[in-house]
Parts: sequence; structure tokens; C-alpha cells
Amino acid sequence: ARGQLDQGMEVTELHLAQGSMEMQLVRKAGNLLKAALEKRGMTYEMQTNTTEILGEEGVEGDKLADGREIPAALVVKAVGI
Repeated sequence: ARGQLDQGMEVTELHLAQGSMEMQLVRKAGNLLKAALEKRGMTYEMQTNTTEILGEEGVEGDKLADGREIPAALVVKAVGI
């Protein structure tokens, strides 16, 4: 995600958990990382899940479990680091 930010893309990171990288970092370190990336322009949606990737002929967005839709031209699914 940092690479996309550095290329000038708008980035929203979705997490099932309530903390950023909670399996790799202690909560305080995860919060510091999240705050640093937010200062660079990244946004976060915590404790949510994707239920559908929207678009007919290409990606147009991401539908969340609570029904909200986030517009997107690119979706990257990742687990871990």
C-alpha cells in the first residue's frame, strides 16, 4: 500500500481486525504505523470485510459487509505482510 501511495494513488486499506498489522506488530506499533501512513494520505476501514468486488468489465469498487461501497480502480487482496 505504501508503494501505491508513493506513486500518487489514493489508497484505502481494509482490515478485518481493529488494528493495523495486528499479527505482526504490538498494538502500539501498529497504531504508530497507521498514524504515519494516514499523514501520507492513506485511509483505513477497520473491522470490515469485502463482500463483493463491483464492476461489469473491470473493477469499479468494493462492497463492504455493512453495505457501503468504496469506489476503486484497483483492488489488491493480501494476507500478512
